[in-house]
Amino acid sequence: EGVTASFGRLAPQALAAAGAIMSVEKALSAGKAAFIDYNAELEQTRVAFTSMLGSASQADSMIAGLQKFAAETPFEMPGVRSAQQLLAFGYDAEEIIPTLTALGNAASGLGRGQDGFNHLAFVFGQIRTTGQLMGQDVMQLAQLGVPVKDILAKNLGLTKDELANIGEVGIDADVAIKALIDGMNERFPEMMKKQSETFE
Repeated sequence: EGVTASFGRLAPQALAAAGAIMSVEKALSAGKAAFIDYNAELEQTRVAFTSMLGSASQADSMIAGLQKFAAETPFEMPGVRSAQQLLAFGYDAEEIIPTLTALGNAASGLGRGQDGFNHLAFVFGQIRTTGQLMGQDVMQLAQLGVPVKDILAKNLGLTKDELANIGEVGIDADVAIKALIDGMNERFPEMMKKQSETFE
């Protein structure tokens, strides 16, 4: 009877221990799967960047820059897709991190998060592809909260009439992109860093 009672007292402890072991095994299994998935995605990213940039060393350099970018900001490595998008739209490799930094700071400052960041990257890609700033680009940036007309007025000296008919002004894409990035850097300095340092 004493033995039976002892087993009865130990049973809940044994069940708890077994449950804890199963939880640890599940966590380790999930960690292993995540590690494998991350490495597989990283290898696919490396292949894509090697193809786009023309060399494995440039691809590795780009990935290292993006990993540093992700580590120091509230954005994750899916920002890689924005980098690939910008490259596909004709941005040079050395433009990617500075451009993503300006766009990320703006997205953080405007409270737009990852989706806003991706949308900004798409709009900046459009500007580069069309070769000049179009009215639809200005409208999309304004909808995201970017004070685009104020930036263009200040940095390019555009009048209200020119801003109202931006598509007819024929502002070169490179000129527009530089003005917009300078303006966003001025208005949203280091916003990603500040956001990543908050409690959230």
